[in-house]
Amino acid sequence: MTLPAERMTPAPAPSFVGQGTAVEQSRAVAEVQAAVFVARQFPRNEAAALNKVRLAFAQEDLARRSFFRFRRGGSNVTGETIQFAKELARCWGNVHHGVAELRRDDVAGESEMQAWA
Repeated sequence: MTLPAERMTPAPAPSFVGQGTAVEQSRAVAEVQAAVFVARQFPRNEAAALNKVRLAFAQEDLARRSFFRFRRGGSNVTGETIQFAKELARCWGNVHHGVAELRRDDVAGESEMQAWA
């Protein structure tokens, strides 16, 4: 498949980068470098991490909060919750993660969320 010429050329770089952007870029680079440094200094023990996971999910309350199921359109929708993902990240270690509310509509009772790792 060939792309049209206008899609093959990269977007031009900005001629000026503001101080706020430069600071944010430097912060992001330093954060990644620090995470790599920590990972190299303290290699992950996968067996120990898996044991932590088993121990954590042996707790009935956490296990119960870690999965969801509801009916929609005549079938069941199932999956893992954010509590599940957060506990896995805690046990695995050196994982940068978060949740942010992107939009809230109090009238409709809806909230748009972003979860990342």
